[in-house]
Amino acid sequence: MIIKDKGYYLSELQIDVSVLSFMTAVTVFLAGLLLTRFDSFSDSIKVPISFLIISTLGFLFSSLIIANSCESVAKNKFKKVEKHILYGYAISEYIGIYLFVLSIPLTVNVITSDLYLRIVTLCATIGGMALYQFMGFSILERHFPKSYRLFSFLFLLFGVILYLSQVYSWYFMIVAIVFILFISTVTFLAPRKDIL
Repeated sequence: MIIKDKGYYLSELQIDVSVLSFMTAVTVFLAGLLLTRFDSFSDSIKVPISFLIISTLGFLFSSLIIANSCESVAKNKFKKVEKHILYGYAISEYIGIYLFVLSIPLTVNVITSDLYLRIVTLCATIGGMALYQFMGFSILERHFPKSYRLFSFLFLLFGVILYLSQVYSWYFMIVAIVFILFISTVTFLAPRKDIL
């Protein structure tokens, strides 16, 4: 790699860290806002807030992982850089973005009784996630080239099931825990080349 490429690499990493730091701030703000709004916490609000807190940590740790890879770029340790970037992106995408996005309709479900707003939020969330995943923008396709459609479908299905289980108070906490285990497994497996 020539010096010019190294500089380009470092500037790309800096942009990634800036975006992830911004997303950390957004999720911290929203979680803090929700925490101050409620005096008591039922399961219907505990889950969206916990999704936001986990998402915040996902963005925070992925930004730290990617920021730490800058030192490896400077020392020409590109194998280590690749590992950092793979895990940083996987954590930010699956733990950060997916939990953040799915917390939105769950939060709206609690803070308003307006059925129109609740359904629009759910449809926009699931529709947006479907477009993001099935049009090839998600890194899911890169991580799981043979099974990304199945994983995409499962993410969307979990989003709908989480919403319905919250509305009907039907095993909401259990569904949320199963979803967290699923997304954690995907995050762990995604960057591993020996799994693909």
